[in-house]
Amino acid sequence: MKISDINISELFNRHFKWVKISIMIAAYGYLIYTFINFEHYDEFSSYFKNYGLENVKYLFFCLLLMPLNWFLEAIKWKEVLKSVQRISFWTSVKSVLIGLTSGFFTPNRVGEPVGRTFILNDGNKTKGVICSLICTLSQTFATLFFVCLSLLGVAQYIPHIDGDEISLIRTIAVIGLTLVSVLYFTLPFWIRKIKSNSQKIKNIIEAISLISYRRLLEVSLYSILRFAVYTFQYYLMLRFFSIDMGMLLSLIIIPINYFLVSITPSVAFAEIGIRGTYAILLLGAFTANTVGVALSAVGLWFLNYVIPMLVGSLLLVKTNRNEKNSDTLG
Repeated sequence: MKISDINISELFNRHFKWVKISIMIAAYGYLIYTFINFEHYDEFSSYFKNYGLENVKYLFFCLLLMPLNWFLEAIKWKEVLKSVQRISFWTSVKSVLIGLTSGFFTPNRVGEPVGRTFILNDGNKTKGVICSLICTLSQTFATLFFVCLSLLGVAQYIPHIDGDEISLIRTIAVIGLTLVSVLYFTLPFWIRKIKSNSQKIKNIIEAISLISYRRLLEVSLYSILRFAVYTFQYYLMLRFFSIDMGMLLSLIIIPINYFLVSITPSVAFAEIGIRGTYAILLLGAFTANTVGVALSAVGLWFLNYVIPMLVGSLLLVKTNRNEKNSDTLG
């Protein structure tokens, strides 16, 4: 079943209370399952005892950047949604965090776009899902943007390759960056070229067409800035666990690591294992402290995803049918 086939407004109107309860049970159930099956509590305890006080400044700054990460996403969501419904910044924050909760237990977070529409007026929910997908697309663009930049620099750190191979990798990176940029920024043009007799498809085309080139550029810049914040957070978490690969190398490898995590089919609660595995595979190639590498991935996952998800679940509980449509427009 496609998103366009779902009458989201009708679903929420008839089953709003049970939708909330189901999301809460599933999200907390999966979170408890993750904590019960986590196998590195001893290593975490050891690192905090041995390095916690010495390196706590890195964790502190990483924690300070967490609200900025999600505030940038809220600004982006507010801008994309402006063509459908105007909401305040704090309502946008609430919407993003509720979406985070609803996506926590679904494969590749597919429930997140629907969760974000909880705060929208009834007639705007389907278009809101499309707007949320545009936000996801812009973040994918930012990820690919940084991956291509990483490929430009990573070649010099790969052992046993000659100058021609380095040039080839960098050429591929430049071509990839060009193609990604052209395809992304011409999306509204190609969408408007689609012809269909289906009213549902026409509604999707209309929702995407409402995004102007200028707004698309704005949200892409927010996505790039958000990815930069995430990358620096990851570097700080590595330093907290006493891994010093050098800032430049760390900032080169982290986007490639995140890209591999993002394209691997998974449920959000299972990302803890996937993130650790890729971290050891990539970052572990440049340090002997593979346990610290894995714990850095887990720590950032908890900081950037679990904590905001818990906040979002509390906001979801407080959301009801009467107040969710009462936001000040304009």
